[in-house]
Amino acid sequence: MKKLILSAVLTTWACGAQAATLVNGSFEQPGTATAPYTVYTAGAPDLAGWSIDSGSVDLIYTYWQSSQGSYSLDLNGDTGGQISQVITGLTVGQTYTLAFDMAANVYSPSSLLKDVIVHAADVMTRFSFDSTGHTVTDMGWEEKSFEFTATTPSTLLSFASTQDGAFGVALDNIRLYETLAPVPLPATGLLLLGGLGALRLRRKR
Repeated sequence: MKKLILSAVLTTWACGAQAATLVNGSFEQPGTATAPYTVYTAGAPDLAGWSIDSGSVDLIYTYWQSSQGSYSLDLNGDTGGQISQVITGLTVGQTYTLAFDMAANVYSPSSLLKDVIVHAADVMTRFSFDSTGHTVTDMGWEEKSFEFTATTPSTLLSFASTQDGAFGVALDNIRLYETLAPVPLPATGLLLLGGLGALRLRRKR
């Protein structure tokens, strides 16, 4: 009975926390693009949840094989682009894992090695992908990830291309996880444990 009561207290406390929110991580919204790819320039509101901060990007539909769903993104449209969104609902002090699938535009006539700089909270990381040997039906999608600890309830997440011109990094299936950690007891849980300990001592006497 004691274990069940304690479990209920912990579950209620954990479920009461607001979950972190990342919008349109696979670029499926609004889902109305029908061309093989569509160029969006800085300031365009077409990518739900995302801001196009600079340059341009390509929303890919049938141009190549996406990692997840029907759409993906080339971070270089006519030139290198940067996208961002504000992640909300973070728990201060909680560590999160940001994961995404990465490939590169296989039509690139020059360098096959493409880089992206990802920034969240106080963490900035550079990731690379080599498209050598890959095709539109075998993009070679790789999962990339890194961890950051929330210092505020929200943070700006951004992806920036390091290449000029067209033919850049391909992105898809961006997602956010809470890194597993011990769940701290709320004040009510600590009081309950104190009461259970007192009962145990009383029974021994």
